[in-house]
Amino acid sequence: MPQVISTSGWMWIMVVSAVLGAAEAKTLKGTVTGPDGAPVDGAAVSVYATQFRGEWLALEIQPVGQTTTCSSGLFSVQTDVQMPPNEGCWLFFAEKPGLSIGFSFLQDASEVTTSLQLTAPQTLAGRIEDIHGNPVAGAGVRLLVLSVPGEHECYTLGLEPIPFFVAETDAQGRFEFANLPKNCTAELMVKKAGLATFHTLTPNINPQTGLTFAVGQEDIVLTLSKACRISGRVSDQDNQPAGHVQIVAIEADFPTIGILTRNITRAEADGTFSFSDLAAGSYLLSVVDTDWMSKPVAVEVKTEVGVPLKVVKGSLLTVTVVDGISNQPVGSAQVNVSLLDERSSLTSRTVMTDPEGKVQCRVLPGTYNVSVYAPGYRSSRSVAAVVEDGKVNEITITLGATARIAGTVTDSDGRPVAGAHVFVLPFSGNARDAIQTTDENGHFTRGWDPEQISWVQGEFYLAAIDKGSNRAVIEPIDADTTDIQLTLQPGLTITGKVIGPDGGPLAGAGVNVQFRGSSWSSTLQGYTAQTDQDGMYRFTAIPPQQRYYLSIYGPTGYGTGSVNLEFPTDGDRVTVPDTMLKLANLSVSGKVVDEDGNPLEGVDLFGYGSGQPSAQARTGTDGTFVFDAVCQGDLSIQASYQKGGEYMYSNTRTEGGARDVTIVLSPQRSGGRFMPRQPAPLVGKLLPDLSAYGVELQGQAGPVLVCVWDWRQRPSRAMVRQLAERADALA
Repeated sequence: MPQVISTSGWMWIMVVSAVLGAAEAKTLKGTVTGPDGAPVDGAAVSVYATQFRGEWLALEIQPVGQTTTCSSGLFSVQTDVQMPPNEGCWLFFAEKPGLSIGFSFLQDASEVTTSLQLTAPQTLAGRIEDIHGNPVAGAGVRLLVLSVPGEHECYTLGLEPIPFFVAETDAQGRFEFANLPKNCTAELMVKKAGLATFHTLTPNINPQTGLTFAVGQEDIVLTLSKACRISGRVSDQDNQPAGHVQIVAIEADFPTIGILTRNITRAEADGTFSFSDLAAGSYLLSVVDTDWMSKPVAVEVKTEVGVPLKVVKGSLLTVTVVDGISNQPVGSAQVNVSLLDERSSLTSRTVMTDPEGKVQCRVLPGTYNVSVYAPGYRSSRSVAAVVEDGKVNEITITLGATARIAGTVTDSDGRPVAGAHVFVLPFSGNARDAIQTTDENGHFTRGWDPEQISWVQGEFYLAAIDKGSNRAVIEPIDADTTDIQLTLQPGLTITGKVIGPDGGPLAGAGVNVQFRGSSWSSTLQGYTAQTDQDGMYRFTAIPPQQRYYLSIYGPTGYGTGSVNLEFPTDGDRVTVPDTMLKLANLSVSGKVVDEDGNPLEGVDLFGYGSGQPSAQARTGTDGTFVFDAVCQGDLSIQASYQKGGEYMYSNTRTEGGARDVTIVLSPQRSGGRFMPRQPAPLVGKLLPDLSAYGVELQGQAGPVLVCVWDWRQRPSRAMVRQLAERADALA
């Protein structure tokens, strides 16, 4: 199952878990087209499979095969690698000289068919230098993640052994990626022995508003600092060396980036270990090994630091997963075990059950949340498991079967439609509920979990989309629907323009089509676009006779917008009025404290509001935070934290430009208090010319009584009225 790892709201990275093994051959096939949609002959196609074994940083990417397209743009690759349905992902890459590289990610199914488009190549280039401004030659530059127009995810493309997004600096420190798709944005990682490894990812990056670098940039300058080093010795409780154990070092403020940066090593026979080429900062070190484990240790490194690690054998937790009807074991179920009340991702494990439905995890004593996913079953609710040292720790989790829908997609004449996209609304956010494709007979079979989206109170829909013919349909279903025929209808077309405060076009703004239910809304999968250089966007094949709105998010430095769509009864096209996005050129700063006034470090904060961009921040050691780019207007800040096993919350209202905002967290949810932006002090400032208001100041300078009131508040308005009525008496 593809897992979306949320890194404090910064982005989505597709990390895929798969069970890879030898079985009967499967054919992976697809089509490669060029910029004009014509088939591409002679394109080189490479296919990879992914595997996430559940150990920290154990993401593996395995080459599957290579081939070349024929004159009709078709290709096929046979493989013995097998993935149980909905548990894996295939990665396809296509390249041909003179064109951009094309790629796609496809979930496993009975038939795996994809399409890749090669566009005019775009360049991303720059220079790597040291802290003295000297060029760094021979540095490895990886395009670590890529955000593509029309997609929600960032894709992890620059990992070994994928070779397509790797460059090396020349003698002048220059690097270049010359065959990237148009309009994409990216983050980079740079490695050079003897210098600190550097990457441009931060927890606050939002792929929907674009990553740091955009294709077309050729003046990027990245600076590598002096390398730092962490060394130490691993020993057991008797101070004996624990040789050859696996150790990881992750960034304390950004733990999930570790799966990409891969700071991992093994201790020597005498238990000694070291991490070199690290950047200065805070890290968490832990032993993550089959037989040994340790609690995460916080380390602050500026140049070099020594760290002793103590390991224990831990305790065994046995989880058995069974079918709720037959009580038979469920093999190849994905079991996630995470330590309750622990903020570190190092205390989470994801493992697969054996054919007997069992899995054993070696964990530290404590209370754990255990959840299970298996294809064809509903996701289990989290179960609390108390693991005690030296005792047998066993739990059994029962899974209920998921709902399944089978059907056929046809055109208005009853002919089957192959390649139509079918999905359930509302979208649960789970990768297993992603788009599925009809086969050559227009057939599809898909599972879904009504309980996972039970908040819609039984209001479900099934969508079928064929963008190639501009036809689509959405039909209501219920939890008991098992068979359905979907007849495509002519689709609707939407065009519009996004502009800035000056009325000029905004290029690179993201636009999503949102489907409206009776009391909820959901992303319409596959309907995301970016505005072109003229600020224009266009959608086709919108299913008719439904309600929609557009969610619009600007490029970096701009806010967001929302537009309700109204379609004419006698046509199939609508032109949306221009949407203006405000500048996000203000900041909001302050401090987060507990009820005793103590600053809280590591609190995650999320800012939102009408027209505001998505904003995330985390407090530093002194409890301070900053939202760097927000718009003028109201901003709500939601904060949550976990302290001593107790969850603490707050929801505070403020506005763009506010400073010294104090947020008090308490176990009881608090909020509603408005903290306005503080105006600049007027002490010592000259009064404006008041003659326009009938106020004449005569004689020598002296004290002046100034009454300031808030016209938005009824008591203030009443006070001014009373003063006016008594003006003669006060003169």
